[in-house]
Amino acid sequence: MPKQNKVLKELSQALKDAGLPPKEGAKLTKSQTREVMSVLESVPDGRVSAMCDYPLPEVLLLVFMGVLADCNQWTELELFGNTNLRWLRKFYRYNHGVPSHDELRYIFSKIPTKQFQDVIIRFLEANIAHIKHALGLDTALCGLTHYAIDGKEENGTGRSYCASRQDKVRNQQTLHVWNVTDDICIYSEAIDSKTNEIPVAQNFLESRKSLRNILITFDALHTQKKTWKIILKKHGEAIGGLKGNQGGLLENVSLCFDEKTKKELREGGDGKGYYKTVEKAHSQIETREYYLLKAYEDKERDKEWGKITSFICVVKTINPTDPSKSPSQEIRYYISTLSDVIACAEGIRGHWACEVGHWCLDVIFREDDNTTMDINAYQNLSLLIKMTLHLIKLLKTLPKYSKYSMKSIRKVIGWDYEHTLKDLFSILDREALKESLGEVKMTANDKKKASELLKQEEEDLRHF
Repeated sequence: MPKQNKVLKELSQALKDAGLPPKEGAKLTKSQTREVMSVLESVPDGRVSAMCDYPLPEVLLLVFMGVLADCNQWTELELFGNTNLRWLRKFYRYNHGVPSHDELRYIFSKIPTKQFQDVIIRFLEANIAHIKHALGLDTALCGLTHYAIDGKEENGTGRSYCASRQDKVRNQQTLHVWNVTDDICIYSEAIDSKTNEIPVAQNFLESRKSLRNILITFDALHTQKKTWKIILKKHGEAIGGLKGNQGGLLENVSLCFDEKTKKELREGGDGKGYYKTVEKAHSQIETREYYLLKAYEDKERDKEWGKITSFICVVKTINPTDPSKSPSQEIRYYISTLSDVIACAEGIRGHWACEVGHWCLDVIFREDDNTTMDINAYQNLSLLIKMTLHLIKLLKTLPKYSKYSMKSIRKVIGWDYEHTLKDLFSILDREALKESLGEVKMTANDKKKASELLKQEEEDLRHF
């Protein structure tokens, strides 16, 4: 698995030093709940307000709290609401009680997905920017913010036969863009059944005003000439995997890394073409060797692709700690616009954060068990789930939760939501966080960097 996110790692240590969360027995304050409540109340409602028995903020609060408390299905969310209605009325009136599971699904199908996503992402990015500012933390990879692009299949949403459509219904496909630097999924888009994720990714890249100081990583499916040129046009950086879909380029790159060349790079001594990491995980030792060569000149290739600065070869060797198991090795090839081998290594390794995110959605939040066929309802619930995933990771930075898995933390929230939500909101309360983390000492240079970082984050949010 990829290394722990730098923001969360630094936050965990700072919160430990600052003494958050507050002492046991402290109650939720209005300022602590204000951040989340303002997000829920700013989501546009696609229904006719005069005909609604269930105001949207009430529904969103119910589902948000339910997802935090380990509810994964519409029926579970309905049961959670009815069980905890008295507590929910501390926030809203709920004059008509709790919607049925069918009504919940219908209401979510009417929320404008694009606007809902914008509201959530603005909230998460502003919150993480505030944390970084309070810590004086610059987490960029060699001055670059890292975006990872990958698709995900929602395995419970298809049908072998649908009577209303008189045909088979394939599983929904979703394209995700993860901000690896801040550990946030910043973009989700349902993929039409008549196309694939390639044009959806290209539309996302085209929609950005600029990709300057942003590193885009993707697997071999997205290593397309058009995608590469869009990134270059937007002044971004890229690392793309190579497989059989780029057979000619893959063959040319692989031929550059014969054993003699690898040996020369290893023994070069200048560190510009070779980098090695060793990690222990899952009862095995994983060694990764990164080899980088400057791309040779090729006018025909440059005409088709634009700038390709370097070729990369990654040799991964797995040595099981169990002596009865044999070692294994795999080799992967990449192209990049970067020339720094360490930056490339961190980018390639960091790309797996999106795979870990998908694993969390499937295993911790059981998304594959969600059989919702309505695309809007499914996508809107998934947006709230990804917001919850990020918040649980924040909660895990608190010392009292650090030893628990995210799945266990969800259960704890369901068992004792009064105290766990108090702990979570203590991180989201900007005034309390600023006061607590203000005790963390920063140099003048650190403060200057933090101020510049916050200004850049705010500028990015305005252009989102």
